[in-house]
Amino acid sequence: MEQPLISVIVPVYNVSGFIEKCVRSIFAQTYKNLEIIIVDDGSTDGSSEICDKLRTEDERVVLIHQENGGASAARNRGLDICKGEYISFVDGDDYTEPTMIEDLYILLINYDADIAQCDYNVIENGTVSDGLNITDPVITVFNRSQIEKLFSGFRGPDVIQWNKLYKKGIFEGLRFPEGMFLEDEFIFYKEFERCNVFVHTSKRLYDYVMRDGSAMKTLNVAKRQMYIMALAERVEYFSAKGFSDRAYAAYSLVWREYRTIGILLGDNDDYRTNIAEFKRKCHSIMFSPKYFAFLMRKIKNALFARFKRR
Repeated sequence: MEQPLISVIVPVYNVSGFIEKCVRSIFAQTYKNLEIIIVDDGSTDGSSEICDKLRTEDERVVLIHQENGGASAARNRGLDICKGEYISFVDGDDYTEPTMIEDLYILLINYDADIAQCDYNVIENGTVSDGLNITDPVITVFNRSQIEKLFSGFRGPDVIQWNKLYKKGIFEGLRFPEGMFLEDEFIFYKEFERCNVFVHTSKRLYDYVMRDGSAMKTLNVAKRQMYIMALAERVEYFSAKGFSDRAYAAYSLVWREYRTIGILLGDNDDYRTNIAEFKRKCHSIMFSPKYFAFLMRKIKNALFARFKRR
């Protein structure tokens, strides 16, 4: 029986030193019925020419050159044209293990899941940064009621897009917010809202390359402010739907971000320059009249925790 088509969307912007390894790792996937959508988002460093060359080497490649609009715009362009029954994302400066797509597809089929997720290696200076080698991967399956519980405590690997395989229906009418940093924070919870079964494997099938320009490497107040905006949208989104516990969980993250921003950024010049604006954004959520009930709940929880320690 023929394998269903899987679309792999690769946003590319000025990653000339990485893109060839990235795309060749997708060429080498053990799952072969792929549509490899490369969206060159206005690169100026030679990445465009490398993509042109790769396009001639594999008929599965669909190559788009567009003006620079950011990672979200590139992903959205891929979503708009993809033909696969399933969708995966690979960033242009990372690469994949040979069985990634096949392993995630098997998990989707075996557990009738909507989203399959793997763990990943962090590659720094050409080596795996933590040095761990998982020889006996663990598979964890979440049904709808268990997914509901995740909304109060999603982990970092749950938020990111590039370690997953999705049923295409997850993205019906759903797109990434353009012009934003940390775009995954604005969309992941909406994906999980549409998910009835979520399966995770601890097998490391994706290789995230930590480089100077990487989003996880570059930490500044502007991005943390964008994170606050994402949390504000999440609070509003769940409040409007009547999911008060989910909204309160996001509200609590604003408080945590406010408390820890100094620890995260230390004496960074950008931090000192922009801290007032960061505080203002936090306060506008923390002490908003429409979230008064959340504020009272936060205070009560804090008092209860303090008395409990005595």
